[in-house]
Amino acid sequence: MQNAVAERWSTATSDTITELADLDWFSDEVRRLYGFSVRGFDYTAAVETDVPWPTLTI
Repeated sequence: MQNAVAERWSTATSDTITELADLDWFSDEVRRLYGFSVRGFDYTAAVETDVPWPTLTI
């Protein structure tokens, strides 16, 4: 596996990256990881943006 990854890294350029990697999958996963493009979430719904920062209670 490490050899296969090393070989791909050595041949990766801006011109070949789409042949070596699934950029759509990667982009979707990054957006999902950071809370964007989540299925079932209504991004057009109004939300409250002026909320107080929670205080730490011990």
